[in-house]
Amino acid sequence: MSRNKISRASFVLCTVLLASGCGGSGGGGSNDDNTPPEDNANAQGLWVGTTADHRDVTGLIFENGLYYVLYSAPYQPGVIAGVVQGNGSTRGDTFTSTNGRDFNLEGDSVLDARIEATVVERQTFSGGISNNVGGSNNFSAAYSNDYEITPTIASVAGTYTGEVASSAGYEDAVITVSSNGTLSGVGDSGCTVSGNVAPRGHGNAYVIELRFGGAPCLFANQTLTGIGYFDARTDILYAAAPSSDRRDGVLFFGLKE
Repeated sequence: MSRNKISRASFVLCTVLLASGCGGSGGGGSNDDNTPPEDNANAQGLWVGTTADHRDVTGLIFENGLYYVLYSAPYQPGVIAGVVQGNGSTRGDTFTSTNGRDFNLEGDSVLDARIEATVVERQTFSGGISNNVGGSNNFSAAYSNDYEITPTIASVAGTYTGEVASSAGYEDAVITVSSNGTLSGVGDSGCTVSGNVAPRGHGNAYVIELRFGGAPCLFANQTLTGIGYFDARTDILYAAAPSSDRRDGVLFFGLKE
């Protein structure tokens, strides 16, 4: 499948909100410094937008602390350029993650990353991403009601033709999700994969388990677990799964036949 068949790339975020805070209390139950409890914004949702250097982005934010950030190449919405993965939290209206890993396919490298953004619930999510070698980028995204769609195996079942990307580069691949949630696929290199797809309990996304065959697979005989998002408007499936040591990972983006 050629890249121009993919209508847009995604910026996929999944994160938890540590949603409470409180001031200390003195004798008799009073608040010594009169500081009110922290009212943290809720950043859960599907966020769609762009970066300052013209990359398409989409954000999924969940309740369990995990996030994924897929981003496209500049001016090339159909070319996935990488993914940032990690955990984050909110305080007030500020979302922060300090343990991100940027799986950058443009530089064939994995960098430490930080995200800081301002959240307006169910409206906007905007801020910046920086890495440990001095790179940075600002982004702005708006809430999409597609987050509230209930994910089902019936919706995602089908055959997808697209590309797999990792530190080893890109290759064409075909992946099939059956009606019972089992997954199978093969790349042009001959690498085979099996696994399972299951709807998440919250938000419009799926947990994906990938079990790789032997050589020539980059992750030969390994199992990777990640997240998937099916865009029903474009019939595109996006999936991202880091290796267990978070030093590499795989991305898949394919069009449903």
